[in-house]
Amino acid sequence: TEDVLAARRGDQARNWLWTEVGDALLAALNSHTDIRALSRDLEAKVARGELTPSMAAQQMVRMFLERSITA
Repeated sequence: TEDVLAARRGDQARNWLWTEVGDALLAALNSHTDIRALSRDLEAKVARGELTPSMAAQQMVRMFLERSITA
């Protein structure tokens, strides 16, 4: 029915919104030289089992936010 289609379109629009937000944040992260360098180090630590993916992500986001706020 039309209500079901409208609800589905709303769900798709919300999913698209968050995909766009994620893409924009990843692009912003990748635009910072310091963050790119940190990400290589963190990826290596995650691969070696020295850090969990969650801990590495938190470190990267923290650095990004600190750099963005002071910029």
